[in-house]
Amino acid sequence: MTVTDPRFGGELQSRTGRIHTFDAIECLASFYLDAASRDDIRAAWVTDFETGRFVPVDSAIILQEGSIASPMGRSLVAFAPESAELAVPKYGGRALRWPDVLEVLRVRRLEPGATPRDTVKAPVSGASR
Repeated sequence: MTVTDPRFGGELQSRTGRIHTFDAIECLASFYLDAASRDDIRAAWVTDFETGRFVPVDSAIILQEGSIASPMGRSLVAFAPESAELAVPKYGGRALRWPDVLEVLRVRRLEPGATPRDTVKAPVSGASR
């Protein structure tokens, strides 16, 4: 895959060592959920928007719905913990941790690249799936 703007991307390394590259955090997260169900993840990283450095997903702060438009339209942008404190007031949005991002994808059943009108509403709490 060609990554057009690496500030929004990430990578996942499978148990076999294969590196999967993504151009948006939501694409990485969707793949991550599938790979996790097969216990096929060695490590995963997102790119710090400010520095371009890789940050392990477990330590990254991810802004959702701030002023930065990401390539796939979900407005998810990652920051290293040390730069996240300044990012929230600068770009706005809600600060999430990696498990929160995964839960957003699980609940909303988002597909990579889907637009908001393509999403399926989450069932009402307590309703059967």
